[in-house]
Amino acid sequence: MFPAFAHAVAVDSLGETRTAEAVTTSQALSLRRQVVTEALRHRGTPYVWGGSTPAGFDCSGFTAYVYAKFGTQMAHSTYAQYDSYHRVARTELRAGDLVFFSGVGHVGIYIGHGRFVHSPRTGKSVEVQKLNSSWYRQSYVGAVRPPLPAKALA
Repeated sequence: MFPAFAHAVAVDSLGETRTAEAVTTSQALSLRRQVVTEALRHRGTPYVWGGSTPAGFDCSGFTAYVYAKFGTQMAHSTYAQYDSYHRVARTELRAGDLVFFSGVGHVGIYIGHGRFVHSPRTGKSVEVQKLNSSWYRQSYVGAVRPPLPAKALA
């Protein structure tokens, strides 16, 4: 664990890359819970192809929108999101990790306890799903852990 006010480029025990002030593990966990809370606030928002606002989201627009609320800018593309961050083994998933399916063609936000929130497809809305439900278990590709800037704690 890094002290709350260390100044250095470092990676904490959750895989958080820090280029400004490092934060404690408990602060990082709290921030990840806030990401999950923000994502869950959007349950019921309709799927809109190319959407990236609360009026409607596609899958990567949803993840980009949620993370932007915490100062992490990411591309509106599942492929770019998957290629841009530290890969995480399924056994090491933490709340806030991005989970990918269908050859990296679909993404959601892991919320813990084997569940994730996502904007699935036309005719559906942002919803919570189990990683082990049939299609998602079979089409799971991997996960990444986007960094959360220390400034997001301010």
